[in-house]
Amino acid sequence: MTKGFTLIELLVVVLIIGILASIAMPQYQKAVERSKAVQAITWLKSWRQAAVPYHLANGNFPTSFDELALDMTWTDNTKGITWGSSLIKDTRSNNDWSFQLYNGFDGHALYMTRLTGKYKGSGFMINMSADNPGEIVCTERYRQGVLFELADGAYCEKIMRGTRVSWDSDSTYTFRAYDLP
Repeated sequence: MTKGFTLIELLVVVLIIGILASIAMPQYQKAVERSKAVQAITWLKSWRQAAVPYHLANGNFPTSFDELALDMTWTDNTKGITWGSSLIKDTRSNNDWSFQLYNGFDGHALYMTRLTGKYKGSGFMINMSADNPGEIVCTERYRQGVLFELADGAYCEKIMRGTRVSWDSDSTYTFRAYDLP
């Protein structure tokens, strides 16, 4: 008599593996998205840290990434935000992100917007003003630029665990904003 597995035993093992994979895959995808977000947030913080001393030394905020003492290797200029072309001073992008320098009547900020993938139109914003603590806000863009096409909070609440802020209900904003934990 030869020893081996019956067809039923093999089917049960395959079924168990399938169930485990269906449970693990969404968690894995969230972890991948969070790691991409950490990269974006690190970029924003680094560029803000370079912009504040620039402002203190020059009395104004930079109008180009080239004015700051950091290396910007992104060479494309695909825009994540398309409103206020005179307010967006510089745009750099790669295959996944658009990084934009905003100098407007209502403040100075850096924006990162996802250009591709399931969560395109989501991203982050950080205020550059020296008196601002530099808090990162998660954004889901719903007009004027690369649009977020999923349900409200699908990225900033579900992936980034953010809390919706009240100021984004003003009609002047083009994105939903979420404070990060």
